[in-house]
Amino acid sequence: MGTFSNISIQHLSICSVIDEIKHFYKITYQLSLPIIQEWYLTDHNKKIHTIVVSCNHSIYWVDINFPYHDLTDPLIFDFLIYLSKKYKTTVLLGKLKTTTAEAQFIKLENGVIQYHIAQNLIEEQIVITQKSGLENSDNIFKSGLPEIGQAFDSDIQEFLDLDDWNNFFGSCNREYTFDSSIHIEEYFHLRWHKEQS
Repeated sequence: MGTFSNISIQHLSICSVIDEIKHFYKITYQLSLPIIQEWYLTDHNKKIHTIVVSCNHSIYWVDINFPYHDLTDPLIFDFLIYLSKKYKTTVLLGKLKTTTAEAQFIKLENGVIQYHIAQNLIEEQIVITQKSGLENSDNIFKSGLPEIGQAFDSDIQEFLDLDDWNNFFGSCNREYTFDSSIHIEEYFHLRWHKEQS
């Protein structure tokens, strides 16, 4: 059980991604660390969060980790569409909270949503809340998922889980491509002052 969230951007340099983040968000400090320390710059009372950017999984993908609860922020989605369109590239967003079965998977290409699927826990039932473009998903997700607004029938269907997470990120050849004996991991931690709403 756990909480997983990640954004992956294909064929874009880590410097370009960091520059674009700084253009979109109020970033006041940047720190490089050899491990992820998402809490390091975070101060919830002052609405200060940490965005982590890395290129440690694949030479072809840059990963961004926003705070999990912020992934529903429309500005983040607008930012991903902007990146995908500007750089004519693929962007993947995945989030999964196994304790509540909350899940969301989005694939963008050239600024256009290829597919989007989401499920949430509503009144103690797991319900599909978004389901579009799955004909383009090459059977990444389980077949026979309920329609939008329908709860899962646990005797017939399975909800989206960690297997779907792995299938989703593996679907675009987001494979580990570094020689771990010589690659030194580096994570850029950006202090994000979230605007008051």
